[in-house]
Amino acid sequence: MYEPTHFYRPNIPDSAPNQEAPPPAKKPIPGPSKFVASSQVQMDWANTPPAVANQSLGPAAADQTIAELLARAEKIHPVPTGGSPRELADQRNGGAQGIYPNQPWTEMPPNGIPFDPIGTLDPTPAAGAGEQVVLTFRVPPGLDGVIKRIYTDYTGGGFEEGKPTKQMFWRIKRSGQPVRNYENIRFRFGSLQEGRSVEGGILIFADQLIEITVTNEVGSALATAGTRVLAGLKGWFWPRR
Repeated sequence: MYEPTHFYRPNIPDSAPNQEAPPPAKKPIPGPSKFVASSQVQMDWANTPPAVANQSLGPAAADQTIAELLARAEKIHPVPTGGSPRELADQRNGGAQGIYPNQPWTEMPPNGIPFDPIGTLDPTPAAGAGEQVVLTFRVPPGLDGVIKRIYTDYTGGGFEEGKPTKQMFWRIKRSGQPVRNYENIRFRFGSLQEGRSVEGGILIFADQLIEITVTNEVGSALATAGTRVLAGLKGWFWPRR
């Protein structure tokens, strides 16, 4: 009347009825998992936004705030500690330790929103004119994001890469605060077609004002007439959880 139910019973001899072969063991993918070390990469990010913390408490409090944000993200999507990426990803489909192997700032998620703004100052600011904004945008409400590439350029001649004084430098700012490691950029980064890659990325958060500024220092001999300063950022946003 009914079809027999087939299932695997490991303690029954091979000749017993309803005996099926166990599922084959998964073969590990050779090589180290790039996800195992991702927690270390996240916590080593020094370029995290101090603007999310009370500025009166200083950089240490800002770093602590970022550490807590990253820890909260780890609880939502815990970083795998063993096994291959494919095996761990397969556990999402019913596994006891199901995880999503990539954080949204390592690879753009399916619901990610790319951004690629480019700004310019024409003509180049005069020497001693102070800090000038080249590029500005605000992170949309309800979204967080990551900066993955940076572009800075000057179209005139005479620019000396890395010159410590009496020249031009760029600065990336979040909510008015310089981003650590990017507060004194004295090099032309990348190109208009492909900016300089930022290892790990620079996290940005909902409603933050993002800026790239340029300062042409006192004593600079760079030409201003007929020249321009350019800057760009590339990355993506994702919905805040």
